[in-house]
Amino acid sequence: MVLALLLSISLAAEEPTAQPLYLQELKERSDALGLHSHEYWAVLLHLDGRGRSRVDDAAFFLAENGHRDARAELHATLAGLLQAEESVHENGETATILDRFPARAEWLCQQLGIDPQGLPNYPASEVEELITHLGPGARVYLVFPDAYMNTPASMFGHSLLVIRPAQANPLLAQAINYAAETGEDGGIRFAVRGIFGGYPGYYTLMPYYQKVREYTDMDQRDIWEYELNLDDSEVRRLFLHMWELRGIASDYKFFSENCSFNLLYLIDAARPGLNLHRQTRPWVIPLDTIKLVHDADLVEDFHWRPSRLTRTRHMAQQLSRERRRQAIGLAKGSLTATEFAASDDTHADAQVLELASELLQSLRARKKISQGDYQQRLFPILTQRSHIDHDGPAWPERIAEAPPGPELGHGSARVGLRFGQYADKGIVEIEARPAYHDLLDHPHGFVTGSQIEFARLTLRYYDQEKRLRLHNLDIVDLWSLSPIDAIAAPPSWRGRIGMSTLPTGNGLRKEINGEIATGASIVYGPLLMWLMGQADGRTFRAAPHHDIGIGGDTGIIATPYHNWRLRARLQAGTGISGSSSTWWRWSVDQRIQLSKQLQWDTRIERGSRFGEQATVWSSGLLFDF
Repeated sequence: MVLALLLSISLAAEEPTAQPLYLQELKERSDALGLHSHEYWAVLLHLDGRGRSRVDDAAFFLAENGHRDARAELHATLAGLLQAEESVHENGETATILDRFPARAEWLCQQLGIDPQGLPNYPASEVEELITHLGPGARVYLVFPDAYMNTPASMFGHSLLVIRPAQANPLLAQAINYAAETGEDGGIRFAVRGIFGGYPGYYTLMPYYQKVREYTDMDQRDIWEYELNLDDSEVRRLFLHMWELRGIASDYKFFSENCSFNLLYLIDAARPGLNLHRQTRPWVIPLDTIKLVHDADLVEDFHWRPSRLTRTRHMAQQLSRERRRQAIGLAKGSLTATEFAASDDTHADAQVLELASELLQSLRARKKISQGDYQQRLFPILTQRSHIDHDGPAWPERIAEAPPGPELGHGSARVGLRFGQYADKGIVEIEARPAYHDLLDHPHGFVTGSQIEFARLTLRYYDQEKRLRLHNLDIVDLWSLSPIDAIAAPPSWRGRIGMSTLPTGNGLRKEINGEIATGASIVYGPLLMWLMGQADGRTFRAAPHHDIGIGGDTGIIATPYHNWRLRARLQAGTGISGSSSTWWRWSVDQRIQLSKQLQWDTRIERGSRFGEQATVWSSGLLFDF
């Protein structure tokens, strides 16, 4: 065949006319095979369902219309493979096609039977050198740092990939991270731009230990590491495609094209045919990505890496009150190392000093003390510890058993159906929630005391009116109940923005409302209790058109059994502008988890608003998926 003859011709041959003929033959062959519509080519170009690339950087494409014409981009890539000259990036850097797009080049060579050694500039020296450094047996991990409520972009957690060479220390591995460059933006500007793709997102490669320090020490977030069962060839494909994306920008969208979604393209590139990026919902949450990868049988093993705060709290719980007081005093400076009186129990003494060292490092990581105070306290503690005759560390490396993994948590989306009564009216409530967790949900895989709900919609049917009406729309409803203890005392807070329709003696009252509160919470055994001060505001059509008030919020959540949670709550407030009316409401809820997807929910509440009192109760099933 002519193709076989042409494939045997060296691309460095003396006859210059051979190259155009060879390129034309490759284009015709690729068209006949339909490579431009192949699902793997779609993965390499990050194509969506309409055939347009989700990559927004022109430097990622060789053809002028390559972002929406997969065939043109494939032909341009073939032409580039046969060029000895380097191409120019938009940033002015030059590189050969083998250096810029090694994953594309390798796949096209395999599909078209091209001998890569016959290509100009073979091999791509830099990327091949790095792959050689990885060596055989390199492992890939999908890493999930859990939610961090104090940063909007991290409220759902995060995900990244880690590549660890065989026999290397896990912390010496390289982390592949996809994140937005947001600059100094914050507040409303940060939220709006983040939701609608106003920030560029980039893939970066950095030492994993830097990310561990950021998450576990500074942000106090536990980390889950899922080892993927990728073989050497799959690790190679993942690395080659990551290499293609260096310095390439795409619009970062907090709820869709985010860290979790874009990492799926790397996994899909590693194992052709997975197409995990096509199995996501319109909104993509890191927790759902973990479950997606787990359900695809990609997970071989997992490891839990507790944050420094989690570790120190477990350590403190195992000491007596007096020993715990000593460790805290050493860390905070109220007790000096020279004042610490050694006892006959050298093991306990060593535990106190090591806990003090951990606490001190946690304070420094969270910038609670200066570098000077840190050094002034730490050196005497370590010196005192070295004088204690106790071989080896006083605390085991694994200080606590790993909690249930995030993949075991309930689904983030929900639909529900309840039946009940409002005053003397029968009601039916229909609920839908795209994301993602509330305080009464089972806590497996979620941060205890946190609630993140977006766009939770409740429709209510009143049997006397025979109409289905909007009852409530929580645009956003956030809680962060961070327990105060001897180790840390973070503030608790909550915030909500929504719309409600309330029946009154004068008919239905529609309002747009918001609340913000802050205070403190504590844990006592199976009980979580809080007390907060709050401010609230609402607007409505009827005069006086607005109501601004202040008040308080207190409650308790109990867990009598692992699948049964109870909550009692009391709120009260008074208006300071607008209607200036006082109001109060108490409620009792229970949630019983019947299965991973199904929960039984019951609620009763009584309250007074606008001079009217009413009792409401409802009960029904919630389905999470």
